[in-house]
This record gives sequence, structure tokens and C-alpha cells, in this order.
Amino acid sequence: IGYKGFLYLEVTGRNDWSSTLPSDNWSYFYPSTGLTWVITDMLNSTSSFLSFAKIRANYAEVGGTTGAYNLDNTFSFGAGGSLGYARRSSVLRTPDLKPENTKSWELGFDVRMLNGRAGLDFTWYKSKTCDQLFGIPLPRPSGYTSKFINAGNVQNSGIEIILNASPIVSGDFLWDLSFNYASNNREVIELTDELSSYTIRRRSWMTTIKVSEGEPYGQIFTKAFVRNDAGQILINDLGLPVVTAGQTVPMGNANPDWFGGLANNFSYKGFSLSVLLDMRFGGDIFSYTESNLVSDGFSERTLAGREGFIVEGVKASDGSPNDITVTAEEYWLSLGGRNSPTGEPFRHDASYVRLREILLGYTFNFDTSVLQSLQLSLTGRNLAFLYNASEILDPNLSVGTGNVQGIEGFGLPSTSVYGFNARFRF
Repeated sequence: IGYKGFLYLEVTGRNDWSSTLPSDNWSYFYPSTGLTWVITDMLNSTSSFLSFAKIRANYAEVGGTTGAYNLDNTFSFGAGGSLGYARRSSVLRTPDLKPENTKSWELGFDVRMLNGRAGLDFTWYKSKTCDQLFGIPLPRPSGYTSKFINAGNVQNSGIEIILNASPIVSGDFLWDLSFNYASNNREVIELTDELSSYTIRRRSWMTTIKVSEGEPYGQIFTKAFVRNDAGQILINDLGLPVVTAGQTVPMGNANPDWFGGLANNFSYKGFSLSVLLDMRFGGDIFSYTESNLVSDGFSERTLAGREGFIVEGVKASDGSPNDITVTAEEYWLSLGGRNSPTGEPFRHDASYVRLREILLGYTFNFDTSVLQSLQLSLTGRNLAFLYNASEILDPNLSVGTGNVQGIEGFGLPSTSVYGFNARFRF
């Protein structure tokens, strides 16, 4: 619906039916609405300073269903014995499942100034997902290993900013730049009445990932140094740090505080040059590779203290300053290795600024009826780190995606890619 060419309202509605849900919940409806107000069209503005201005607001709901056979407990049949056997599923099903529901809100504006030479696009958003469908662990004496339920309230909120500008427009020379910024906060508001914490990736190498009520999604737990109330590391009778018995200490989160990119495009007559920077700040990554290298004595970190050194801390026995000398080999063998290493010494800041891509080209124009132009260009991708907080690893080399993030293990070094392109236009 439009009003006088400057105000627009859009309303949608969708209804789905899912036979994998109980019959009472087969049908679920989710609407959306969006309002756009083009201020410059309302004012009939022709100002060179304010070229365009728009405000937008949106609300939407999205429903979700589950897979088959999640309502009733099932049996599977297999060969064995004289008549075979029936085996019950280890997952306890829930007969009254409901569809998932995600509600989202968005506010933003788009402003362009100086005849389009500068622009700012800003978005704030928030979403809430309830009645998520997932499994929770059960004690084995119950006869099941997990139960499939509706539960949870996870909220996402953040901002996105895109800034465009043409700082220089002079004759044949043009410089355009674009900067984007995104920040997302994902928080677990509620899990279930029985659970306040839930493991989404069980112990693997040196980390466990959990979600806990009131905490950011995806907290990383690991083994850590045991400290006294003053924060000093406790030292055992061998002169080595005391560590926790298991992966029980929250030590970080793989999710960044913010990430973004900066693109610069230059052109002069037939020449063109584009430079793209990729950046991320915040988040943690644990290096399983480094844990193995130090225990084998192959890391530069093991050079210091090979003739002996004293670990900074206080004795666990009496609280006095530690004065027991140990070697680097003894120290790193107690912390690193393949089997249940202590994660705290191998935690790194995952922040970086990367020179992601450079493209240099030249365009030849032809005044013929067959060939109009030929563009030749040299490209390079993943060229260098301009800043790498960890200094020793590529933070993008995580062992997986989804819930398997924040740990690096035996990843191959990232490669730079160079290329040559020829584009013909007829």
C-alpha cells in the first residue's frame, strides 16, 4: 500500500501445515509487516546536501517444524537369533510438540548526501526464538540417553552499518570507498525448567561448548590454572601449576565483538585498482596444534627455560612464593600434549585485519562492430595479515562451523591465490 509516493506499507501472512507435529498443532500462522517512509519524497527535496533519506521499520514472525518420527517412541528391527530382535530408540519423544517461533524487529534508515557522494545505511535488529526443538540429555538408568523437547528462549540483537563515500571525484580520477560494520549479541535467556546449562558440543580435544542461561551463546569451557582468591596460580610440590580436573572453567567465546570490511576502488582513465580489507575483533580460539608442538619441544615457546626456570605463583601447600626450579620440558609436558591438555595457555585472541584481495586492471576500448572492449586484470586473494592478535595462527582455521568453533587443530596454512583475468565485451 502506498500513500502519495512517500509512505509504503507491506503486510504479508503465511500459514503452514506440518504432519510431523501433533494434529492440534499442524497449522501455524506467521505474519510480517514493513513500513517505509521516504522523507525526501515527502518534502519534495532537491537539496544537493541531502539527496535521499528513508526510514524503515519491519516486524516478522517465522515458524519452524520438526522432522519425522519425533512424537512417538519407535522401535527398529534387526537380524539376529532365530527371529531377529526389536530395539527401542534411545531418544524419549514428546507427543505434544509445538512449532518453533522466531519473532524479529528491525529499525533503520538510509541517508545519501552531496549528490550521492556520501551515504549511510544503519540497521538495528532484534530477534527472539522460542520453543526450539532439540534434545536434552537424560540419565542412562532412565532407559534413554536424551529427550526431544520444545524449550529455550534465545535472543539476537545487534547493529549493521554501511558507509559509502566518494572522497575524490576529479576529472579522470575517482576514488570510492565502502565500509561495513556488524555487531551481534546472542544471549541465552532461558533453557528449560530442569536445565540452566546445556552442552552443545561435548569434550573434544581441549574444549567443551555450552549454553547457559543469562550468558552469551557458545561459551567455551576448558581446563585452566587453579588460582587463589588473589588470582595467583597455585604451584604443586613439583614446581608445576595446579590445573582443574576437567574442562569446567569458562575461558571465552568464539563469537567476535564485531566484524567488518573496507573496500577501496580507484580508477584513472583505463586503469582500475580495488583493495579489500577484512577485519574481525574479539572472540577466542584455542590451538590444539600448539598444545602438541610444545609437548614435543617443537614450538618457540619451549626455548625459554630449557636450562631451568621458576613458574610464577604461590605454593599450594603453604601459600609462600614458589621457589622450585623446573625445566621447560617438565612445564610444557604437564600442560600440553594430545590427551586432555590444559586449554588456558593455548587460548588466543582471534582478532585480525587481513588484506583480503587486490585487483589491478586496465580496459582497452575498441571502436569496432565486433569487439567493444577488453579488460585485463591481475588479482591476488588472501595476501597478508596487517594485524593478527594471535601472531602464530590463522583465526579462520577453525576445525568446523556451527557449534564446532573456537578451536584449531592441525589445520593447513591458508594459501594466497593469484590470478589473471581477461574479459571480452562484444
